[in-house]
Amino acid sequence: MLNIDPTLATVHTVGAVTKISFISGHVAGALTSRTDDIAKWCATLAPTASLRTGAVTTDIAALLQSFGFTQARELVLLERDLDGFNTSIAIQDWAVSAWRCHSAARIDAQAFPIGWDMTRSEITHALQATTYSGIAFVNQGRQRIGYALVGTSLDHAYLQRIAVLPPAQGLGFGALLTESCLRWAAERGAAKMFVNTESDNQPALRLYQRFGFELCGERLFVMEKAATSR
Repeated sequence: MLNIDPTLATVHTVGAVTKISFISGHVAGALTSRTDDIAKWCATLAPTASLRTGAVTTDIAALLQSFGFTQARELVLLERDLDGFNTSIAIQDWAVSAWRCHSAARIDAQAFPIGWDMTRSEITHALQATTYSGIAFVNQGRQRIGYALVGTSLDHAYLQRIAVLPPAQGLGFGALLTESCLRWAAERGAAKMFVNTESDNQPALRLYQRFGFELCGERLFVMEKAATSR
C-alpha cells in the first residue's frame, strides 16, 4: 500500500502502475508548489508497484529525478484566448454522472495504450479538479465513440481530455469535440483555455493549432519510478 498525504496528491492503481495526480493550482494540472512536502514524501518511498506522475513542471521533474524518477514523456502546453469566440458548432449535453464517467473510461481504455488510459476514478478526479466541469460524447449511430472533459476555474478553462475510438479517428469527431469545448468554456466566461499534449503528438498539435491554440513555451513532464523493495 502506497502511503501518501491526501492533501498532496491522489493515487490511482492500474495493474502494476500506481498513478499519482499531485494537487495543484497551476494551469493544465501541473504542479508548482509544495516542493518540501514532495521531497519528504519521496524520501520515504519503497513502492511495490511502478509509480507515474501526472504533468509536472521542470523544477518538480528535477526534484523527482533526484529521488530516482525518470522522464517518461515530455509535454507541451498550449493556450487560446476565448475573448469573442463564437461558433454554431456545439454539443449540448455536458452532464456529469457516475455512469457517464464509466462510459468515458470504456472509450479511453480503447483509445490509449494500457497504463496511459484514464480510469473512471481518474476521470472523476479530473472533473472535480475545477470549479465547473462537463463531459460530452459524440456518437456514430447509437454507439458512443468519443468524449471530452473540460473544466473552468475563475477565468481559465482546461481541456482535460479528448478520446476517440481508433476506427473513428480522423473522421472529424476530435474537431467537433474541441470546438464544442471552446464554446462551452466561452459561454461560461472563461478568458483562456489551456491544453497539454505530448511534444511529438503531431495529430493532436495540428488539431489544437487549427483551432487557434498556440504554444506557451512551457514544458511539462510525466515522471516514472520503477518498483523497488526494501
